[in-house]
Amino acid sequence: MTFLWPAAFGLYPVVAVLAAAYIWRSRRSARQYVRFSSLGLVAQAAAAGGPQWHRHVPAGLYLGAISTVILSVARPVASVPYPDDQTSVMLCIDVSGSMDMRDIEPTRLGAAKRAAKQFIQALPPRAKVGLVSFSDRATLVAVPTTHHAALAGAIDRLATQSATAIGDGILAAVYALPGRERAPGGGRSAAPSAGQAPADPDQLPPAAVVLLTDGENNTGTSPADAALVARRLRVKVYTVGIGTTAAATEPLDEQGLRDIAATTGGAYYRATSAPELVRVYRTLGRAVAWPWRPTEVSGPASLAAAVLLLVALLSSHRKDRIF
Repeated sequence: MTFLWPAAFGLYPVVAVLAAAYIWRSRRSARQYVRFSSLGLVAQAAAAGGPQWHRHVPAGLYLGAISTVILSVARPVASVPYPDDQTSVMLCIDVSGSMDMRDIEPTRLGAAKRAAKQFIQALPPRAKVGLVSFSDRATLVAVPTTHHAALAGAIDRLATQSATAIGDGILAAVYALPGRERAPGGGRSAAPSAGQAPADPDQLPPAAVVLLTDGENNTGTSPADAALVARRLRVKVYTVGIGTTAAATEPLDEQGLRDIAATTGGAYYRATSAPELVRVYRTLGRAVAWPWRPTEVSGPASLAAAVLLLVALLSSHRKDRIF
């Protein structure tokens, strides 16, 4: 946590002075009991009063409120999750034949569908998300949209096919993102033309691809080449490897998935069960659509001070208060 006006902390000695004054007055009040003519009367008065700690609660709350006000005046800044409606996300899901394997219940593809729909539900309502499926070729199922219910229906309709074209899947997802359309007549790895995308890549709207696969690329564009295109167009690719080693019908290219993520600034995750896959997608949802941003939190601090002051006022109306 940082502070926009740390000089305000110079007011904290005032709190220390007030606390010292309260302690001095409390002890002075206690010494006044010796004025009783009999120590027995003192004992009876103390017993009648019961526990005395609650007599100091109002003062403690007042001091806490003053301390919190000073904290608010210092204008604290903390990193908090913030809903990002500007980032477009493309889900890129492997629908090769091996996704019918049942080592993950109900099947790998079934678990992927369920996790993808939960991922969409966790996004901010106005976040744009689209869908690409890939097997021997990539298919653009849905362009980025805020109609999350319709996209969930498209996910339910995914079915397995054959082969695994990871590179083509990445390119199809990247080119479906705003400002990154494929140049007319361009090849598989062609970048958008100058007329379709800003000359300065930094002007491109934020975007990400979440790619899930259970195998290795065996047809189409090289994933490494596709990752370079994604990096050039400022698209982070988060890769997810799914499946258990024992049930593998084809090797999962974990190093290749790590390389794709590293090239584009994303991250790689591995899931070997349906609950684990849900946790991965939940983590991705926070990373992609709920970024942590420095935010001034003096407002909540002021609210906390007001609550402390109110409770202090209410508690000070007890019959046995010390003041």
